[in-house]
Amino acid sequence: MTQTAHLSNGTNGVANGTNGVANGTNGANGSNGVAQAASGVADSIANGFSDFANSVANGVSNVANNNKPRANSLTADGSIVISAADRTWWKEAVIYQIYPSSFCDTDGDGIGNINGVTSKLDYLKELGVDVVWLTPIYESPQKDMGYDISNYRAIHKPYGTMEDVENLIAELKKREMRLIMDLVVNHTSDQHPFFVESRSSTDNPKRDWYIWRKPRYDAQGTTQQYYLSLFTPFQPDLNWENPAVRRGVHDILRFWIDKGVGGFRMDVINLISKNQDFADADIVYPARPYQCGSKHFATGPRLTEYLQEMKREVLSKHDLLTVGEMPFIKDENQILEIVKAEEGS
Repeated sequence: MTQTAHLSNGTNGVANGTNGVANGTNGANGSNGVAQAASGVADSIANGFSDFANSVANGVSNVANNNKPRANSLTADGSIVISAADRTWWKEAVIYQIYPSSFCDTDGDGIGNINGVTSKLDYLKELGVDVVWLTPIYESPQKDMGYDISNYRAIHKPYGTMEDVENLIAELKKREMRLIMDLVVNHTSDQHPFFVESRSSTDNPKRDWYIWRKPRYDAQGTTQQYYLSLFTPFQPDLNWENPAVRRGVHDILRFWIDKGVGGFRMDVINLISKNQDFADADIVYPARPYQCGSKHFATGPRLTEYLQEMKREVLSKHDLLTVGEMPFIKDENQILEIVKAEEGS
């Protein structure tokens, strides 16, 4: 399946202590390497290679004489044959990304909407599209094009209603198509009720749902505590070290799976695990006020644990497509460790 690249959250860069970053962790540079991969795409085909070689040696063609489903194998010209048993829809699906706001407006307000997407399904089907991927349609203040979510179980009003989304899913199924949602769970909007509670007091039950640290001195002076926001100050990072946060994310997944979605594109999913020392970024460019601290907050020590937990508790129970956006990863072996079919996430 063709991998897709999507660079979200275009305005990055948060200063030490000035825009709500905890303990000097500097902002993410959204222009650096984005890697996206469908979970399980690296299925091994090696075991099937021996069938062909053995059949040649023995003078017997396994291809001709064995009607049972076999593992992947090689033909005489070296082509790979994928057995029917090994075919899965998400490996071969054509995925079409839609930013609803600019796609199709059906009510004349100048903003595209969910019903606009539904109205174009026959056209998309003719193009050969199997899966529609919607960028975030959740309730949002739109500080970052919907990637700042204030309610994961409600729809941004200019886009329509939950009933419109349910109708879209039903119409897609009629055409043997599927919907995948853009899941943004590294951070929320600062207007999400959980963050409103979290910032209200140090002893609020939701305080530990986000990442708060004691003040550090800088040119602006000090405040009592800072919250971590890798993107804009309006997008506080969730604290995935807290098991309650992870259970909350699992509940969001279940909510949309129950609605009938076919999977999720997971925004900056490798940022959910961070080094907890929140050290200063290395000074690489002395003349610049901010430095890239990605080694402290990208692909952290518990990433695989969190993703495997999500897979075990929710995703593995359903026939879904998941695609993870993973910025700042340049090592292909590290990517394979995350996405390979057996032990991966």
